[in-house]
Amino acid sequence: MDEVKISIYTPVYNAEKYLENCLDSICAQTVTEIELFLYDDGSTDSSYEICRKYAEKDSRIILQRGENGTSIIAMNEFVRNSSGKYIAFVDNDDYLEDDYLEKLYRKAESTGADCAVGSYTLVDSEGKILPWYSPELTDGELLTGTEACRRFLTTLNIEGFRWNKLYKRSVFLKSGVEFKEHQPADIPAEFDLLSSTDKVVMVQSRGYYYRQSSSSYVATVAADKLLCFLETFSDITEKALNKGLHKEAWHYYNWRCINSLFNAIKNRSKYIESDWKRICKICAWNKIFKMSFWKTVHTLFQYDNERDGRLKFFLKAVIVRCYFHNVNP
Repeated sequence: MDEVKISIYTPVYNAEKYLENCLDSICAQTVTEIELFLYDDGSTDSSYEICRKYAEKDSRIILQRGENGTSIIAMNEFVRNSSGKYIAFVDNDDYLEDDYLEKLYRKAESTGADCAVGSYTLVDSEGKILPWYSPELTDGELLTGTEACRRFLTTLNIEGFRWNKLYKRSVFLKSGVEFKEHQPADIPAEFDLLSSTDKVVMVQSRGYYYRQSSSSYVATVAADKLLCFLETFSDITEKALNKGLHKEAWHYYNWRCINSLFNAIKNRSKYIESDWKRICKICAWNKIFKMSFWKTVHTLFQYDNERDGRLKFFLKAVIVRCYFHNVNP
């Protein structure tokens, strides 16, 4: 096989409904010098057999099977042992346009960037495009690592996803960044990786189709998930403060926390009563937020809100403030 340009990691777990669509789209990429590492995380459906069928047909596919819950460990091993100059991640229920990876690869190569960031398209479980926010990137725009961190903290253009980015493998090796086993695994690692880059290039391609299913981790309502996200926002804020990004750090923290708590209120009926009481006890305004309501609002209005606009987000903040003000069930 020719020298590998891109190493791709796809974790697989009970994905038989969408897996062939995903694998077909990867194998059809116009950049052909790839290796695809499939890790079956203890599937109980036909996912492993589907992977085995593809691995038998395509020598670029490396298939491994492990016990459930070991996918993050395998992902870090993949980064250490992969052969490609660049690393990409594709979730097992998503799919790509044929030239998606080539667009990111060519832009990274032509600019010398350590990371290429692409846009994406959100689709439902049947592949129908959802009318939700999708980043409008300036194709070919170059950012320093610090500028990329600012975008991460203050916009939706560089989200904490691993799957819409192409990184030089050397960035992982130089920084020592690893994905952690607790959820959400992507967000802290992505901020650390961006912090380790010298140059990041934006690519206006929406050829990554992210399937938003009701069973996905992001869509699942659970108290532990919410609290873990809040802890993650706090950790990233501390890292940003240490980098001297004070205004950006507090904007990020308050923006993300208010969004998460507002969504929790909106989905109140989906929580069991004991979990909701625990959320209320932990998430009182004076415990989660580090400043008064009006100071919090001030940090939010330092930057435009691309998804909601200022008025709508101010109302979200008011609802969260009223609901979680010194709540102690």
